[in-house]
Amino acid sequence: MIYETLTEDDQEEALKELIEAGLDGPAGGIAKLVLAEGLDSLTKKQLSVFKKHVDPSLMEGCYNPQCSNQTLAGRQYCDSCAIRFG
Repeated sequence: MIYETLTEDDQEEALKELIEAGLDGPAGGIAKLVLAEGLDSLTKKQLSVFKKHVDPSLMEGCYNPQCSNQTLAGRQYCDSCAIRFG
C-alpha cells in the first residue's frame, strides 16, 4: 500500500488534501477516520474500501509533462521538479 510507504507527515498531508479536494461518501469518511485514529482503527471492510478508493489517490503524477515521477496528492511537482520549477 502507498500509505504505508509515506512518512507520518506525508500521510497526514495527503489525506487532508484528498478530503479538502472533495473525497466524499464512504471513502471520505474512512479517510477522516484514518486521519483521526490511524489505519489500525479500520475494520476489514473499511480497510478494503481504503485500499481500493483512498490509497491509490494518495499519489499523483508530477505537473511537469516531461516528468514521469509521482508526487504526493496536492503537490504540483515531484521533489526533483520542485527544485527546478517550484
